[in-house]
Amino acid sequence: MTDLKVVLRTVARQRPLLVASDYDGTLAPIVDDPSTALPDEGAMAALIDLAAIEGVFVAVVSGRTRADLITLTGAPKGIALIGSHGAEIAGAVDLDAEQQDGLRAAERDLAEVAAAMPGSRLETKPAGVALHYRQVPADRRMEAAAAALEVAGRHTGLRLMHGKMVVELAATPIDKGHALDRLRTDGGASAVVFLGDDVTDEDAFERLRPDDVGIKVGPGLTAARFRIDDQTQVGPVLERLAKEASRPRRQ
Repeated sequence: MTDLKVVLRTVARQRPLLVASDYDGTLAPIVDDPSTALPDEGAMAALIDLAAIEGVFVAVVSGRTRADLITLTGAPKGIALIGSHGAEIAGAVDLDAEQQDGLRAAERDLAEVAAAMPGSRLETKPAGVALHYRQVPADRRMEAAAAALEVAGRHTGLRLMHGKMVVELAATPIDKGHALDRLRTDGGASAVVFLGDDVTDEDAFERLRPDDVGIKVGPGLTAARFRIDDQTQVGPVLERLAKEASRPRRQ
């Protein structure tokens, strides 16, 4: 962690600075009931502190819908909430007729999988549809994933995302990497700090530049430069970043 502390101290001096984070598994612990996945108090407080610092702008970039993020976070002032892996970055998602038809067809097929897999949950989003199988009995989870992936193979016009206990199909090519690029450009960021724990966060890690800081939460292959053990360490990392960023800058 020592190297990360040094790098955080350095990047905290940059202006404008973009600080972005995934939600589930990063700002909030992963729980069986997604509606109860409230953000870690320390992590959210640190993000709010960062957003109040001049020249620092903050975003949550999640696979959840923006409506979910508003409900769970309370939409704190100064924090941009980006839903659907970045598709909900500029208001309503605008799908053409072909994309809408493809999404509806995939939703019907995944609904059949969900009906056959007790414990699974179908989630519809403005630009996608996802099958969650975390609560499927352990001995059937591989079967649930395989069935969802088989559906994905029949809907090649949709983009496949396979995360932690979820298979998602999206009607747009936008991912968290695109969202991070857009946020960087809009804010004119000199540097970016991004934290995430899931496979879909790799799209963002892969867009980071040499002076940026990517922090992977938990195990797994990653393009991030740094890693912390688990979600409970996110709050302290953000608190340290906020403390360093609030120090008077040398002119």
